[in-house]
Amino acid sequence: MSNLIAAADYKILADYYSAARERVLLVNGDLFDAVYHVVLLNELQPEVDLLNTYWDSYLLSANSFETPNSLLGAVRALNAHVIVRGSYDDINEYFAANPGLEVDATWQSLSEDAGYDISDTYVV
Repeated sequence: MSNLIAAADYKILADYYSAARERVLLVNGDLFDAVYHVVLLNELQPEVDLLNTYWDSYLLSANSFETPNSLLGAVRALNAHVIVRGSYDDINEYFAANPGLEVDATWQSLSEDAGYDISDTYVV
């Protein structure tokens, strides 16, 4: 199976995408917090000067990244690669063949959104 990515590399890629997804959600939260802080200023002129622009920034980020759609193609490609190239019936068979390979819940969720249900057995 020399055409199959190593389990360690699968893990690295899964971790990168999980971390990216988590950071995007944090960015959206930070932008929303900034909007909320502007509202809490309780001073008319700063609110008038800032609120619309801060709200628009938040909406742009939230609309672009709130759903993981932009990541799912890569998630799908990696999971399809290990199944097809490894001649496995499903993603859990791949995990079972690679003892110690575990992913986090974010990767599990991304994989599920991409159509690959990873068993809780392989999630830390």
